[in-house]
Amino acid sequence: MKFNFAGVEFTFYKRNIFNDNQILIRAGNTSISTKEVKLHIDNILRFIRNTVEALSIVDEKYERYSTALNFLVSAKGIFNARTPEKITEEAAKITIDVIKEIALLSESTDDIQRSAIKSAAFVSKLAIDTMGMI
Repeated sequence: MKFNFAGVEFTFYKRNIFNDNQILIRAGNTSISTKEVKLHIDNILRFIRNTVEALSIVDEKYERYSTALNFLVSAKGIFNARTPEKITEEAAKITIDVIKEIALLSESTDDIQRSAIKSAAFVSKLAIDTMGMI
């Protein structure tokens, strides 16, 4: 599929969306592989997720952005034809989120405890991300 944006001609190769080593987008003389696009999306999602989660520790109004983040994560799923590559990391993060939500449901938690629970979940998921990069 070809289109012109601001005088630059773009070509999108939709058949290559599931092949990391193929060109997904060509903009002028620049070629971008599917793998590069996925890496950029992962970096953006990681930044948004960490920022939203860190900010929500001190101000709960930021938690509403997690819905938008979930949408972006789902949209990224189109790049995975079948089973996600990092199923164990994702499963661990989901488990942490579930435990966090259960802990936050307790009526006896005060603001300090709520912040501690959110902080522990954030640090745990950050550690999982860091271990995956090593």
